[in-house]
Amino acid sequence: MRTLAPHVGFASGCAITMIAKQALERAGIDGYAHHGAHLFRHSLATDLLRSGASFAEIGQLLRHRS
Repeated sequence: MRTLAPHVGFASGCAITMIAKQALERAGIDGYAHHGAHLFRHSLATDLLRSGASFAEIGQLLRHRS
């Protein structure tokens, strides 16, 4: 990730997934069903749920349609 926001957006969501996947590999984190950027979304949702957030609040934060 970067300290400053990029001046130009990423070409696609795939670029973010690859950056996250490489960072997870460098950190030695493996053995999860989700890889790349999706692992962070899943971890955030799990943490929010454990903290008492409702499914509706989590869905809104993660921008789920339903």
